[in-house]
Amino acid sequence: MNRDRKILLIILFFTVISSLSFLNIFILKERRSHTLNRLTVVEKNYEKLGGTIRRVPEDEIRFLKEQIEVEKGRFFSEEEMDPYKFGLEIKGLLENRSMTIISYKTIELEDIYLIEFTVTGSSTGFFRFLKTLYDRQLYYHFPYFSIKNEKYGISSTFRIGYSLYE
Repeated sequence: MNRDRKILLIILFFTVISSLSFLNIFILKERRSHTLNRLTVVEKNYEKLGGTIRRVPEDEIRFLKEQIEVEKGRFFSEEEMDPYKFGLEIKGLLENRSMTIISYKTIELEDIYLIEFTVTGSSTGFFRFLKTLYDRQLYYHFPYFSIKNEKYGISSTFRIGYSLYE
């Protein structure tokens, strides 16, 4: 291949690349203008329905994303699930609050592990137990919870489990 032919091929190559680039820019510009027109029509229709369009500042979006991450941290993950360890932990908290554990058992419902406790003791001890759970800032699942006032305190039956982030 001679030198002139190589130069012509290189010029042809760059001409084709630049033509395709300009064509691509033209098509993207048309799509962008079409999208902006459609967005304007949607905004006008929304305003006709009585809605107001509010642009949310980036700082507020960032703040809300941080709050979502904090909330996610309060849920348990699949890796943290250990029903045996969880049951012993709750049992220890109840015993530390001078609650008498009448019975407890593990219940598995549709891939969810719950621990059912029946306890008796003073009402202050039981509510201190609940306050301890609350102070941990983790979410627990209580699908069943009953408290009965007894002559010398309370008796309670409750099921407690992990609250998972889905």
